Amino acid sequence: MPSLNKKVDIKLYAEKITTYAVRFEAWYADELIGLVAAYFNDEKQASFITNVSTVPQYSGKGIASQLMKECISFANANRFNGITLRVAQHNSNAIALYSKFGFQQTGLEEGEVVMQKELAGE
Repeated sequence: MPSLNKKVDIKLYAEKITTYAVRFEAWYADELIGLVAAYFNDEKQASFITNVSTVPQYSGKGIASQLMKECISFANANRFNGITLRVAQHNSNAIALYSKFGFQQTGLEEGEVVMQKELAGE
């Protein structure tokens, strides 16, 4: 699986996230140490998590879990029907994290596992 900067133009991707995504961020001092970024489509009541990341030295400290909780709570509070995400097929730690939050594998596209979480009634 190629790294993100081989798949997309990082500058354009960052601009898109800044402009269109709802961001759930963790900061330590003046450093962004964790991020979950998601797009919420009001028309379809659907959402897509485009990025889940933590600075490596803060990995394993529950930061991604806390940000995922915030993202899911936001989606529920705004009555979205579900959340979709894609994750590298070999990223077993991330797949385990998403599974812990009730995401289920629904497909495989271009070496990435598609996972969805239904929210209706939560």
